[in-house]
Amino acid sequence: MEQKEGLKRVLGFWPTWAICIGLTVSGSICLATMYGFAHLGAGFLVPLAAAAIIVFCLVTSFMELALMLPKAGAAAFYTMPALGRVPGISIGLVYLVVFIFIGPVEFMILGHLFSDFVFTGVPWWIFPLIFAAIFVFLNFRGIGVSGVVQLALAAIMVIIILLLGIFGISGFASGTVISPHPFAPFIPPGVGVMDILEMTMLLGIFCFMGLDWITPLVEEIKDPVKTLPRAIPFAIATIFGCFAIFGLAGVMYVKPDVVLATSVPHIVIAQTLFGKLGLVAMLVAALGVSLTTMNAAAAEIPRVYYSMATIGLFPSKFGYLHPKYRTPWWAILLVLGLTFPLFIYSIFIGEQPEFLIEVAAWVWIIMYAIISVDLIILRRKYPKAKRPYKVPLYPAPQIIGLAFALIIIVFAGSKVILAGLGVLAVLFTYSVIWTKFFMKKPLFKPVPIEEEISS
Repeated sequence: MEQKEGLKRVLGFWPTWAICIGLTVSGSICLATMYGFAHLGAGFLVPLAAAAIIVFCLVTSFMELALMLPKAGAAAFYTMPALGRVPGISIGLVYLVVFIFIGPVEFMILGHLFSDFVFTGVPWWIFPLIFAAIFVFLNFRGIGVSGVVQLALAAIMVIIILLLGIFGISGFASGTVISPHPFAPFIPPGVGVMDILEMTMLLGIFCFMGLDWITPLVEEIKDPVKTLPRAIPFAIATIFGCFAIFGLAGVMYVKPDVVLATSVPHIVIAQTLFGKLGLVAMLVAALGVSLTTMNAAAAEIPRVYYSMATIGLFPSKFGYLHPKYRTPWWAILLVLGLTFPLFIYSIFIGEQPEFLIEVAAWVWIIMYAIISVDLIILRRKYPKAKRPYKVPLYPAPQIIGLAFALIIIVFAGSKVILAGLGVLAVLFTYSVIWTKFFMKKPLFKPVPIEEEISS
């Protein structure tokens, strides 16, 4: 029976902002940010602010294209009119690949937070299984339910981190101050320009990656032309403010070597600031971080493959909506299910979160670079196309974003590059086979934008 109804528009400004926060702030990003302050002191504000600007430049391409081609397939639909079906399908699959790598890491962090601090003695891997079932249930019921949960979790997380940081830098913390003037020196002796640039690339930018993941939800956002360009910059400002204030409090109260010696520096800092109260408060915030990340990803990523399946870019089974809740339930099962092979591997072989994060980030930045290229091509090819939102100061943001993306791609470690190239080879091979033998369409011929809009 043909399905005539599409996805529901139920997300207002605040749920959209909350999902942006949830898709960006994760346990691994909390770790990276606190490590940055441990290395550079208050000077980490420079690369953190620079990274916020760079990421905004990158995400502007997504905003313009999302509102020009408002489809849940996001990157795939942006790339096909510029570069053809094979690149489009390959880029569309990056969302799934990134979640396959990052999902197990966030499940590990979530499991250890519970097993190490809440239910000590219980194997850590039990908790991810429980929460995976909860996320499936919530998102089966519809993004409206999931959006309410997202807003609550994000609000709790932001409030706790801000309060701990504000009380800390105001001198109201119960811990011993080791650096009453965190801005003196602003940058520790011996730190040069290249060190700051490296921090910007490896830690600062990673702290904001993921904001583009809101664009596949564009078909479920109320008045997306107004909501999206406001929610994304506000999310960037929120993330910067939270980590800047809390990081400065950490500089004042915790020695750098203590921060660098733990895998949960944000919890160590909170405990140093306010003892048991700080530990409990940050534990709640840390659990909120992991829960928002996994809940937001479980809500957003399946929409990519639902939308791709509706026009034949992915197996048709994943274009099926639940008859009652109008949610892409097969796609939800696919996305969450594919995170478990690496999750199971980490249980029996050993946890390797750093490498998984690095490979995912490298593949991710490839997508950023291609989306910037897409926008430049489509601006030239379709100058009169309707664009509800236009990138300010075009093409400066694209040039800046593309330049930094290429630097990260080229100067990553050799193991990361080899693994990333292997992933891209798999995606490219699947895309060629699917396009040639199942779709029976040209591989690299750009798809007319009129066809994209009508689909």
